[in-house]
Amino acid sequence: MRKEYLLKLLNNKIYTTEKCPLCCRNHGKKMSFETMLLKLPLGCCLIKCKCGLIRISEPSKFIININYDLLHREWGTFKNKKSDQIIDNKIKKLINSYKGSKGSLLEIGCGSGEILKKFKDMGWKAKGLEISLDAINYCRNQNLDVIYGNFLDIEFQENFDLILMSHVLEHVLDFEKYLKKVHKLLNKNGRVVLFIPYEFRGLWYIIYKYLKRKVLMEMYNVKTGHIYFFSPKIIALIFSKVGFTIEKLKVNVNPPGGKNSLIGLLRKVFKIYRDIPEIEVWAKPKK
Repeated sequence: MRKEYLLKLLNNKIYTTEKCPLCCRNHGKKMSFETMLLKLPLGCCLIKCKCGLIRISEPSKFIININYDLLHREWGTFKNKKSDQIIDNKIKKLINSYKGSKGSLLEIGCGSGEILKKFKDMGWKAKGLEISLDAINYCRNQNLDVIYGNFLDIEFQENFDLILMSHVLEHVLDFEKYLKKVHKLLNKNGRVVLFIPYEFRGLWYIIYKYLKRKVLMEMYNVKTGHIYFFSPKIIALIFSKVGFTIEKLKVNVNPPGGKNSLIGLLRKVFKIYRDIPEIEVWAKPKK
């Protein structure tokens, strides 16, 4: 009886078949409650390694049916909107920080190309990369320079002053290999800027989203294809390991109710946000 209990306990708490891509340990704690809330496909679960990285088990099963063209249609990516309605404050600040300068930009996961267009209008040589054919066709109709394909499969003939990735890294199976290639493609004083969802900032946030949406499938499941759930600490470890010096590492939050209201303050204290908090990273190759 004791042996059966211990085996059941181990089965619920420890997952041993896959190595962590960050620290290479082959064990981690199964996040049973969060796995249940996220309505993951059969056989998949959330694993938290001792290093702190949270990941989906068996990601090849998880991402096999993702259709980014369908996602863009559901999200209304290509509806006629003014670019100022699409580009949020953090991106506006990024664009403004480069005003008056010229250089070369590569945006990985450029979507409908609003950021590319802004940089192109400032005189930059702006190139985009997408795996959605709908997005590629939309961008080309706007006379934007875009490439269709997987970043790791493409041979670039140039280096860049700025590489931008917004909500991309959490979809990538081999994030270390991905970032090493980014490192190689940057010019001597080049910079990479990333925006990454901080989805496990607090359990209160997960419960709040579950109660609000009934099920989290709309945001987290097979549709979105998020394989990894990063924290600022994990991002710092990854970037140091790959060979980057971090210039800026911050969390952007948007509490409902307004920053100065009592409701906004309470929701900030309990980590309940209107939108997913984001990790913002600016980094340069180590000298």
